[in-house]
Amino acid sequence: MSDFLSYVAPLREVLLELADAAQALGEPASIPAADSRAMAEIAEVARYDGDLWTDSISSALSIAGIVRFAATDHLRGFGRLFADQPVPVYSHLVLARACLDACASVSWLSATSITATARVQRYHVARLMNAKELKRSPIQTSKHKGKAIQTNVVAGAAELGWNAFKDHPRIGNEEAPSPKSLLRTLLDDNDTFGVGAIGVSDILWWYLSGATHSTSYALMQSIEPEEHPSPGLSDPMAAISTNGPSVVLIGLTIARGYVAMVEEHAELLGWQSNEWTMARTKLQDVRRGLPRAQPES
Repeated sequence: MSDFLSYVAPLREVLLELADAAQALGEPASIPAADSRAMAEIAEVARYDGDLWTDSISSALSIAGIVRFAATDHLRGFGRLFADQPVPVYSHLVLARACLDACASVSWLSATSITATARVQRYHVARLMNAKELKRSPIQTSKHKGKAIQTNVVAGAAELGWNAFKDHPRIGNEEAPSPKSLLRTLLDDNDTFGVGAIGVSDILWWYLSGATHSTSYALMQSIEPEEHPSPGLSDPMAAISTNGPSVVLIGLTIARGYVAMVEEHAELLGWQSNEWTMARTKLQDVRRGLPRAQPES
């Protein structure tokens, strides 16, 4: 095994363990625990049922579960890319961006700090966001489906006395957040760096967006060595370039976002397991124990 693969091996192993442990949470039934916050919200969902909407809480949980599975898939894919040579130069950056986007979306939908009313509104705001994307499709059936969803959401909100806006998705006090703002919340940048200050989310959003869309600034930075040494692994800022420390720093960042998302979602559903606790603890050990060398790929 090359020095590079040896260097990133602890990260790769813990990412796979996190993915496996998270996927096993709630099994075999994968339903909320009887005494969970989610089950309590489901019990009062009749308050939000009408002629057009039914089971909004259960639907919100289902969507969050699907997106959480996508985040898990991306995290596992990131880890598997570094099992052997040749290692990726760009592909892991695209997966990192997708994983963080999914984690941020799930955290927003399954937040434990909001009321059941807000969760219902967020779910239908998410439907409006989805409808806008469907209407962008060149396929006419998808366009029609998007319009039908918008009509249903606006009319269903009116039944409950809520204003709904389809062009800039909003229902009551809940509106569609920007992916960048969701990522900033997921990574706690306001608390870590201060409101309005540049944080990990700003750097990653800029860099990973560039890599995802193959813009020259991101592609060139991934192959040109930096003039300054990479920051230490304890540095909260994200490194830019493709070498051992940059892979580890980005991997640790998506793992941190992934853990935050799983913890939020699991708290809502009342899920816990020894395997998840052990994987989360191992991540902390890996973060503390990785060497500071800078092997190249």
